[in-house]
Amino acid sequence: MDFQEPARLKHIQLSANIDENTNLVNDDIRLLERAIQNIIDNALKFTPENEQVTVSLASFGDKIRLSIRNTGPGVSPIDVPHIFERFYRARSSSSETGVELGLAISQRIAELHSTSVGLENHPEVGSVFTLDLEAWSQPEF
Repeated sequence: MDFQEPARLKHIQLSANIDENTNLVNDDIRLLERAIQNIIDNALKFTPENEQVTVSLASFGDKIRLSIRNTGPGVSPIDVPHIFERFYRARSSSSETGVELGLAISQRIAELHSTSVGLENHPEVGSVFTLDLEAWSQPEF
């Protein structure tokens, strides 16, 4: 999915930091794309105009960490315990229609890959959603 247009419409600076030494991922790419898309969509939706969303990818040990950082208000402390629940709508949500499923779906996909989506919340400064994935290791023959 192209995230440039939604970012442009809100005047959000969308950037990527990819560590050139990052390993390949050894998981279901279609499901992971869906999880990542949902998290980025969520970041763009809740990041105010003229702010930033940064997607980063880096290796550490036998894992690969995907981080989606957004600037802005962060997640309300009231919402943090529920942010990954199906149909939960954050109290700070400006959207008045529809249901929130994206983060719950991303969390479920992560669980299917024996991991979880993490939230590092910084009220008034932004949030970082992380997803740690298994790095691909070349089989030995």
